[in-house]
Amino acid sequence: TVSSIGSGAFENKSRTSQLKYVYIEAGNSISKIPGGAFSSCTNREYIQFENLTEITSLDGISNCNFTGEVDLSKCTKLVSILNSAFNNCSNLTKITLPDSLQTIGDNSFWNCPNAYLASEYLPSSLKSIGTQFFYKSKNFNNLLIFPEGFESLGNEAFQDMTVKGGATGNEFNLVF
Repeated sequence: TVSSIGSGAFENKSRTSQLKYVYIEAGNSISKIPGGAFSSCTNREYIQFENLTEITSLDGISNCNFTGEVDLSKCTKLVSILNSAFNNCSNLTKITLPDSLQTIGDNSFWNCPNAYLASEYLPSSLKSIGTQFFYKSKNFNNLLIFPEGFESLGNEAFQDMTVKGGATGNEFNLVF
C-alpha cells in the first residue's frame, strides 16, 4: 500500500498535467499530502479523499481545476489544513470538514469563487483559522457558527467575499 506522496509528485508536470482522476484505495497509510503534491494540474477533475483515514495534515492541492466537492468527513485524524492547501481552485464547490480538524491555515481556500461549507457549524475541535481563509469566495454561507473554545480568526479571513444569494461580505452572520 502507498504510505507517502512526495512534495511536487504530480505538480504541473507535462505528463501529469493531463491527470484527471485521483482515487486512493482503502487500506492506505498516507498521513500527509505535502505542499505541491497535486498543485497546478489543470485538467484534474476529481480527487477522492474518503479513504484517507490516516491523514493528519493536508496541503498541495492548490491551483487545480477539479470540479465539485471536497468531502473530508471520513478523514477522522485530519487536524490541519495547511496554508494555501486549496487556494485558487476555481471549480471547487461544497467543502465538508471533519470533526477532528483543529487548524485551517492561511489562504487555505483563497480565491475559490464557487466554494462554500457544507454546514454552517464549524468542527467542534476547531481552534484557529488563518488569514484570508475564504478570500474572494462568491458563494459563501450566510451563517457561520464557531465552536466553543475557538481561539483565533486571522486577518482578512472573509475579505472581498459574497454570500449565497448575493449579499456582500458585511451582510452575513458569525456566531461565536
